[in-house]
Amino acid sequence: MAASSPGAFVTKVNQARAAHGMRALRASSSLRRSSTRYSSWMLRRGYFGHLAAIRASHTFSRRGEVLARTGRRAPDVAQIVRQWLRSPAHRAVLLNRRYRFIGIGIGIGRLGSRRATLVTGHFGAR
Repeated sequence: MAASSPGAFVTKVNQARAAHGMRALRASSSLRRSSTRYSSWMLRRGYFGHLAAIRASHTFSRRGEVLARTGRRAPDVAQIVRQWLRSPAHRAVLLNRRYRFIGIGIGIGRLGSRRATLVTGHFGAR
């Protein structure tokens, strides 16, 4: 598994959850697809942000989303997860006990005139 692969993000998020006495999230292929599509969609549209209607898989009754943006082609997984944990809104998603599934999508391209790598995390509960 590459150091900045979606699987590396899942591992790091689960390490953070374990440090807080929480169960690990299971990787979901449908959430991975939806998060990858959303990262690509943002790059095509030149947009970075959350939409009111989360574009996560509709297989899940409860869904959450975290986003990260970097200029590096290979994102620093540990740094991004630390940033998510420092943000109250993102931390609430990562450490939500109701979520059981996770999917991480990474998009690489240009956002406006700058090179960008976007990381989208979709979380779900049935």
